Amino acid sequence: RPGSQSCSRRSAQWIRNRREGRSGHSPGVSLGRWTPGTCLPEENAAEVDAFEASRIIEQLSQADVDDVVQVGDALRVTLRVLGGTVSFVLRMPSARDVFEYRRSFARVLDLPYNRQELIVNLAPAGALFKKLLESSEGYSGDVPIIHQAVAVKAAIDALDGTFQETGDPN
Repeated sequence: RPGSQSCSRRSAQWIRNRREGRSGHSPGVSLGRWTPGTCLPEENAAEVDAFEASRIIEQLSQADVDDVVQVGDALRVTLRVLGGTVSFVLRMPSARDVFEYRRSFARVLDLPYNRQELIVNLAPAGALFKKLLESSEGYSGDVPIIHQAVAVKAAIDALDGTFQETGDPN
């Protein structure tokens, strides 16, 4: 289970890599001593090469949304992640929260020769997650930033779906 000080450092590294345009899935990204499903002390960690690190990062970043259910004035988001199922209770974001999140989460750059580059910044998702979080289950410590981003997006998508269902069909 993720959840020690080194897990927090890994979230910061995810943010830094995304901001600099580096993918967490390419060989050459330093994984350090992170192993799947846990954060181990340095003396217990096995060495991994760049390709194993890439595979581990890919597995750690997997987070599938199982369910989003309204619970009072909040949303319970359930995710399936490496090692089990986790859930969060998030307060409903305000329209301002959603606007600021969408404005700063991703950017599209127009490049020469009709190409575009998508730059994803995980920091806004992490900040909004911390603002909205009421409780979490399934972690012994900090929630990895990539799981925070998936939970925030699931909550916003569920709200958008609710507004579309209740909207006037005319």
